[in-house]
Parts: sequence; C-alpha cells; structure tokens
Amino acid sequence: MTLMNRRQALRLSAKGLAGLMATFPLLKACAHPMGQEGSEPTTFAGDGPVPVELGPIDWEDFLSQVGELAEIQFSPDWNQEAYVEDVRQLMARLNLEDPFLIQAYADYADQVRDFPEITQVHHEPTFEVTILEFEEGEFIPLHDHPDMTGVIMCVSGTVDVENFTLLEEPAEDSEFLLQRTAQTRMRSLDIGTLTSRNSNIHSLKALEFTQMLDVFTPPYNDDRSNRSRWFRRAVTPLPGRDEIFAAWER
Repeated sequence: MTLMNRRQALRLSAKGLAGLMATFPLLKACAHPMGQEGSEPTTFAGDGPVPVELGPIDWEDFLSQVGELAEIQFSPDWNQEAYVEDVRQLMARLNLEDPFLIQAYADYADQVRDFPEITQVHHEPTFEVTILEFEEGEFIPLHDHPDMTGVIMCVSGTVDVENFTLLEEPAEDSEFLLQRTAQTRMRSLDIGTLTSRNSNIHSLKALEFTQMLDVFTPPYNDDRSNRSRWFRRAVTPLPGRDEIFAAWER
C-alpha cells in the first residue's frame, strides 16, 4: 500500500468535483441537529462510543486498517451500514496531529472562488481519502455518490449538512422524490456516514472556515464519475408528506 505525498495529490476545481465527490456524506451523522447549539451529538442506529482504551492510530495504520475493511465490498452480502460504522470508529481514533495530516492541511490555498478546495490525499483500488477545506459561506449543492459509501469527519470548523434518500416511487410533478433523512450541524470531531442507498444525496454549507476528512468506498472511477448527479429540490415538502420533497436534476 503506498501513501500519496502532497505533490501527487490531486487538487480539484468545481468542475472536477463530480469526479471525486466529500463530502461528504452525509450523512446519517453523530452530529448536532441544526438549531440545537451545544446539544449532545445525535446518535443513529449502529453508532456508539469508540472504546477509549483502543487508543489513537497514526495515518499509515489508519489507511492499512481501512484497506483491510474495504475488501468486504467484494462480498455478495456486503453490509454497508456495518462497514461505515467500522470505518467511523477507526476515523474517531485517527491521530489528527499526525505529521502527514498537519502538512496536508497546512498546504491550504483558497484557489476556487465560492467553492471548497477538495484534495485527494490517498487512492487505491478499494477506497480513497480526500480532504475538504471551506471558507465561511462556501457551499456544495445537493449531489450524490453513485454506488458508494462515505465516512466524513469535521476536523475543524462548523458545517450545516442536509441528507436525503432517493425514493423509488414515481414522482408526479418532478423527476424525483427525495426524503430528507437528516439536518445536522457538524462541528469539530463529529463524524457522519452514508451508504449507496441511505442518505447518499446531500449538501454542505460552511458557517466558518472548516476542514473535513472523507473516505469513499469504493473510490471514484470513470463510470461512477460519469453517473454523479447534481440536484435541486422544492423549498417545501409535498403537501401532507413530511420531509418528502420534489426534486430535479440540475
């Protein structure tokens, strides 16, 4: 397993986002519901505290263990919910003072106006890792990660996230129906997850300078990049259907 150095990292513009998109799941999250300042993180099924006695792990150990876990995706009975929970627990143990991560975030430069900087810092056939860095007010509109799972950590800052699941039922006056599954305010050390079917469509808006770390399984390839989609949704839910929104592809 090789670790990409910073010169090998791929820095993306807005147009390149579809070929890589961190962010970011999101996310059934162990994060704060919007509007509940200072509340305890919301806990979802399968989420739970990481045993402290396991101790921190460095960057290379994190990559090695994620790589071992990611092999399960080739199993016909791959349980994505269990997988993202395992990766979430590993990410919670990651030493954020690891020299590689310190250098990666120190290299930040705001090169894309009104859009976060997205940098791929590790890639192998089974998964990839990216970092996202937002200036205050920068926004990623609704988008999906086709046939992919995601685990994302808010390393620093504050970001509001909306998550949706694409419903299979036909829409009458729109292209799609989306069910909102979460509105979360992620803060430092909050971690969220998504699977290929649940909470896969999401948007992110930074309330201050924010840094994030994202693991995608499997990684992007040409096919998944080409199938990535951007969405827009109605402002209000359908009449009589709480959290169900009409939506269209951008």
